[in-house]
Amino acid sequence: MILLPIIRQAGASRVWCAWRRMALDEETLRRVFNHKTKAVLFNNPLNPAAVVYPREDLELLARFCQEFDTVAICDEVWNT
Repeated sequence: MILLPIIRQAGASRVWCAWRRMALDEETLRRVFNHKTKAVLFNNPLNPAAVVYPREDLELLARFCQEFDTVAICDEVWNT
């Protein structure tokens, strides 16, 4: 991951999150978000899987970002 050196330099650590069914779910987000979560990197659509996340998934991620005061760094490469 190209950002890993930057993450380490900042004194942070990365947490990988594996999605079931290529969809965001609250259970998985609860396992990886906590009071230390400062940023989340999110690509939509997810290439090379060609998954375009629906609005409901994006709203779920937004709720977690608001709850934990986390910044979402998104790469919205397509207009949906």
